[in-house]
Amino acid sequence: MASSGIEKSRSRLPRLRWIAATAALGVGLLAATFTLAWPQDVYEKLGLLSEVLTDIQNDYVTEVDFTRLMRNATVGMLTQLDGDNEVIDHRQASDHRAGNGDVGLVVTRRKDDLTVVTSTDGSAARRAGLESGDQIVKIDGVETQTLGNSEAADRLRGRSGTTVTLTVLRQGWAEPRDFTLTRERRDGPMLSSRDIGDGVLWVRVHRMTAGVGDALTRALAGSWRAGLVLDLRDAGGADVSDAVDLAQRFLDPGVEIAHTASRPGGPYQEFRTSAAAAHLDVPAVVLVNAGTAGAAEIVAGALRDWQRAVLVGEHTFGAADVVKNIPLSDGSVVRLTVARYLTPKGKTIDHAGIAPDIEVASVGGPSTKDAQLERAAEVLKISRVIESRETEARAAQRGAPLHDLHQ
Repeated sequence: MASSGIEKSRSRLPRLRWIAATAALGVGLLAATFTLAWPQDVYEKLGLLSEVLTDIQNDYVTEVDFTRLMRNATVGMLTQLDGDNEVIDHRQASDHRAGNGDVGLVVTRRKDDLTVVTSTDGSAARRAGLESGDQIVKIDGVETQTLGNSEAADRLRGRSGTTVTLTVLRQGWAEPRDFTLTRERRDGPMLSSRDIGDGVLWVRVHRMTAGVGDALTRALAGSWRAGLVLDLRDAGGADVSDAVDLAQRFLDPGVEIAHTASRPGGPYQEFRTSAAAAHLDVPAVVLVNAGTAGAAEIVAGALRDWQRAVLVGEHTFGAADVVKNIPLSDGSVVRLTVARYLTPKGKTIDHAGIAPDIEVASVGGPSTKDAQLERAAEVLKISRVIESRETEARAAQRGAPLHDLHQ
């Protein structure tokens, strides 16, 4: 008896099924179908989708919320692209997500998993030991695969002093583990500096944000330095303008810092240094790791391409794309990747990351020596020795007294 209803449904004329399903798809899909010059096979696939929708409407065991069904279908399309594409419904924002506190995490999607890009210095997430590459399985018990990127990020934020519980899975762990973190205000300096000896200044960038270039210039003011270690480890997110502000301090005026690549006919941008920026004429090494992402990767790529700095550390995360917010007819917004950032020499950063010139693995533990920082200092010392010998050799060829070089 149960099969008779199904057979009756399937006996309907295909033309009537197509009309009924097209009504469910809405005016927006119809407009797109007749306006765009899509290949014939796309029309056929739309017809297949309409058939499935009709079958669900007529034969599924329970009543279906078609608004939710269509939204899930839209989300499914976007998740097949990359981790930064999603639909955001601003009308679903809830009061508990308002506030000025967060746990200090930058997250994205990698293979459908909500993945930690980095945890910021001094944050609750950093103190708890969360690392780049960790998968957040649940937020306060809610499966993250049911959440968009923006909704997940909203759930991490809230009123300062409130808590959020993250269920986290890390490579090598047999089972996920729970971390209860307290949301805090994000205060503190964007960078800090310390003299590590031999005239070398170590500058740690805690947050890539507006004004980071000026802050670096101030840190180096007042005395000549034998070398600079620019620490971009675990520096994630930020805007391309922050990358330009920092990178142009090391490069000549008019030099390219990055450019974008998109589909043919798509948007193209090129970012170059300004003549107005203060120029730092100091030997530099840049420290990078798996938490180096976004604007920090653009800086590292530019300085390495122009041989302005040596990169020491570990492979970077690989998250540098251009996302466009496109309003939809129902008031929601689709976030769509429209381009990717490339280094001056044309190397893609997004999903590829940047490999260091000298690879040095990080070693955990508060009492452990910073092997990456020590190696960076060694590189600067070696470069000074090489430069000194080359200078002496050139002077000798010209017949100049060597002692004059050291006065």
